[in-house]
Amino acid sequence: MRSENTVFVARVIVDSGEGRGSGPARVVIEEPLWNVPQGLREVDVDTMAGTTCYRRLKTGERYVVFAGTDPGPKPHLSMSSCSKTFSLAGNEYLLNALRVKALGGPSRLVGKVSRSGVSNATRRPIPGVTVIARSSDQSFETITDNEGRYELRALPPGFYQLEVSKPGFLPDEEYNNTQPGWPARGNASEPFGARPAPVSVPLAAGSCEVWDLALWPRGRISGQVSFPDGQPVAGILVQAVESYSQDWRKSKPMRTARTDAAGRYLIEPLPGSDYVVSVDPGSVRGLAPSAAVFFTAKRGESNPAEVHVKDNQETTGVNITLPPPH
Repeated sequence: MRSENTVFVARVIVDSGEGRGSGPARVVIEEPLWNVPQGLREVDVDTMAGTTCYRRLKTGERYVVFAGTDPGPKPHLSMSSCSKTFSLAGNEYLLNALRVKALGGPSRLVGKVSRSGVSNATRRPIPGVTVIARSSDQSFETITDNEGRYELRALPPGFYQLEVSKPGFLPDEEYNNTQPGWPARGNASEPFGARPAPVSVPLAAGSCEVWDLALWPRGRISGQVSFPDGQPVAGILVQAVESYSQDWRKSKPMRTARTDAAGRYLIEPLPGSDYVVSVDPGSVRGLAPSAAVFFTAKRGESNPAEVHVKDNQETTGVNITLPPPH
């Protein structure tokens, strides 16, 4: 991962392209923050076009750009894989914190707390979240504002572990313990609560660390999987897929669970939405692989029924009956 030691506020004059991008962006540097070459006012920025970590820079918009310098006769900057570059719109508080750092102000931790379960582009901020930063010998606490933003100021240098909490939500430990600029490696088939190794955020004297956090709304779906004679099906994989898209059959499940010895399951946490719930008979040893079997409004029907889930509530009775085993 290239070191992003050059930081500045820029306005884009040449777009880097839609989709996965078409090339570098051309920007005008409006405000150098640190390590910007003297006299540099306009420059190309490599945006990792063509990769999964591409970050589009749109014409006319303003960004705080984190980049590394590439050697060569022509000034050229490159954002690293999954760069910390962010749009300035709605994030002026982050720029203010970075300005304080540039001026040698007191150390601080800043960021935003958002809902998990939706794409990064549409995450919604959560107000009223308790954020705690713990070092080896002390802790500091704050509450997010109406835009989900938090700021912990004048922290002593050291290493801090961050905790977030709010009634009706569960911490997204995978996201919260992922280094900024790197994608979380969550897997919907993994049981929720398998906590990754906690990350300690290093905070040097006079530094400003940006660390976004996330919470899962605690919606839940529960039910039982059985055969027509009532015999429970243990150990079968049950999955919930959001049904808002016409292509939901091709979508990755939001979350999965396996049934217990009585065929019961509980899928959590889930953001409030409409879901299609199904099971994969091939996930159980002894059952022949077949097409997915869906929860339906009436027994014997084949068309999937939508399951409505509200934040912090459990939708019960989502029972699925498998065809008789051969």
